[in-house]
Amino acid sequence: MGVNTSGAAAYWNLERYAERVAFVDEQGGICRYGQLQSQVDEFRDQLPQKRQLMVMVSRQTVPSLVAYLGLLQAGHPFLLLDEKTPAEQRADFIERFRPARLIDATGQTIESTLLDSGLDENPTALVEDLALLLPTSGSSGVAKWVMLSYDNLQSNAASICEYQAIVPEDRAITSLPMAYSYGLSVINTHLLAGASLALSSASMMERPFWEQLREQSVTHLAAVPFQYELMERLRFRQQDWPALRLLTQAGGRLSETLAKAYTRYACEQGKQFFLMYGQTEATARMAYLAAHREPEKVPAIGRAIPGGQILLADTEGELVTQAGQPGEIRYRGPNVMLGYARTAQDLVAPERPQELATGDLAVLDESGVYRVTGRLSRILKMQGRRIDLDDLQHTLAAEGWSLLVTGEDDRLLVCLTPGQNSEALLQSLAGHTGIHRAYCHVFERDAFPLTPNGKPDYAQLKRMQHESAA
Repeated sequence: MGVNTSGAAAYWNLERYAERVAFVDEQGGICRYGQLQSQVDEFRDQLPQKRQLMVMVSRQTVPSLVAYLGLLQAGHPFLLLDEKTPAEQRADFIERFRPARLIDATGQTIESTLLDSGLDENPTALVEDLALLLPTSGSSGVAKWVMLSYDNLQSNAASICEYQAIVPEDRAITSLPMAYSYGLSVINTHLLAGASLALSSASMMERPFWEQLREQSVTHLAAVPFQYELMERLRFRQQDWPALRLLTQAGGRLSETLAKAYTRYACEQGKQFFLMYGQTEATARMAYLAAHREPEKVPAIGRAIPGGQILLADTEGELVTQAGQPGEIRYRGPNVMLGYARTAQDLVAPERPQELATGDLAVLDESGVYRVTGRLSRILKMQGRRIDLDDLQHTLAAEGWSLLVTGEDDRLLVCLTPGQNSEALLQSLAGHTGIHRAYCHVFERDAFPLTPNGKPDYAQLKRMQHESAA
């Protein structure tokens, strides 16, 4: 049986934009869509005809872009890894999924008996519409893989293109890892629209990143909260960026102070600023707020993306219809994943959920805008009190504290950066929560632990606390 490309070829048809610029590399070299398709065709010629499960290790470079598109066009499902994934984790994934081939970060294909998949002899065992798998671990530290279909990728990219009004003249810089759903969505949307990419492997902490953003007339900058904090330290808003029209934020809740600051900046400079809400399980995006159009709503997550639907459910699973009443966000749409996978056997018959229970709590206002208020897994009950850790962390941050807050059993754990008054913090904690200081443990670290996607790593935070107490 040959490779199944249904759902793939129509979406990833690069030839329709043949003469347009597809990307600019770090040296300023230009590649047009027709040229990119030729490179993709050459890569595809190296792949087997039979449909196989593969692993792709990525970075924000030309070989990775070519390999990504080649695998999608060829119809081979694959696990997408970041090049910084630790070797022991990579070995664990290979052991659990037994892929037939591995494509490294240079685009080279590695075939080995150690990679042989038990599914290789029966390619139809892999669910037909499976396109790729992205890792997600949240703050648990236990890796699961999100199975995404071709329709998931196409529908979410089309939706984002619609509300961000992405046009062929736009250019986005690869400011986020390709193996992160937010970073991948930036690539997908611009390819779908016939726009271009500025391929950059540099980080925002490096001068070449900003030189490339300016010199290559980048119009779209996507960033997660810690990157916006870095941009503030670099005095981003005090500089002139004439080509930049669009700023987007996702990957966790941006502090209200920064959200409002960048909203004002966008309004004053005639730029667009989108606060967005999403999960890998929804391919990327579920909701957005056009902050430049509704500055008074900041820092809400806004409304459901085109084609999607957001519902709120109470603790009994009943729908919440009254404005201002909190409930768990439930999302429905064509971008909802096929399901989770932990081993190769999960790729045969995915669960295909019709609705995504996000674990996030929100309220709906009278104008139809949603505001996230906390997370179910970030809520503790201590001494008879309900403690919303997200709300507590943001409240303290608004007071000027640099910290992360988590909890375990019957105590609060707070990580501070050095130079802050822990005694004053304990008093503030007691005032906000009513919890006796004996149940609060404060410790210092030079830097907060972050996941590869730039989100607070609360699981690592707990391990750090145990080490400090040992």
